[in-house]
Amino acid sequence: FLLIYIFSGAMNIGLDTTAGEKERGSMPVLLVNQVSRTSIAMGKILYVMMIAVLNSVFTFIGLIIAFRLGPAFGAGEMNFSSLSPSTLAGLFVTLLTMAGLAASIIVLLGSLARNIKEGGGYILPIYIFAVVLGVATMQMESPDNPLLYIIPLINSIFVMKDIITLQFVSWRFLLMLLSNLTYVSVLIF
Repeated sequence: FLLIYIFSGAMNIGLDTTAGEKERGSMPVLLVNQVSRTSIAMGKILYVMMIAVLNSVFTFIGLIIAFRLGPAFGAGEMNFSSLSPSTLAGLFVTLLTMAGLAASIIVLLGSLARNIKEGGGYILPIYIFAVVLGVATMQMESPDNPLLYIIPLINSIFVMKDIITLQFVSWRFLLMLLSNLTYVSVLIF
C-alpha cells in the first residue's frame, strides 16, 4: 500500500511542476535564470519526493490510528510490537528511496510531456504496474535471489516485508539502497 500511496501522492504534484509549467508557460522563465538544469531537476524531484513521503507517512499514521481504534468499532486487535524505532527507521529509509525513484520517474515523464493530460498518459502504465506489483507480492515471501533486489520497486517491497516481519537481512537492504540510488541518479541525469 505504501508504494501505491507514494505514486498517488506524487503524480499530481509531479505533473503540475513539469508538464503544468510547460502548459502555463512558466517553464521558459525558470530556464532563463542563472541556475543549472540539474539544480532545477533536483529541486523538482526533491519537492515531489517530499510530498510523496508526507502523503505516505500521513496515510500510514492514519492506518495505524484506524487499527488501534479498530477494537472500539468491532474490528480485530492488531499487534504493533514489530514497529520499534529501528523498524520505523528502516521503513523510512526504504520509503525515501521509493519516493525518490517515483519522483524521478514522474518528473522525467512529466518533463517529456507537452501538457498534463499527456503526462498522465505517460505515467499511468507505471502507476498500474506499481499497483499490480504491490498486489502480486502481498503473499510472496522475500526471495534469496540477489537479482530481485536490483529490480526497482520490487526490491523496496521485499525489503519492507523483511523489516516488518523481523526477517531483516543487511545485504538485501544495502543492495536495494544502492540500486535505487543508482536509478534515481540516472533518472535525474
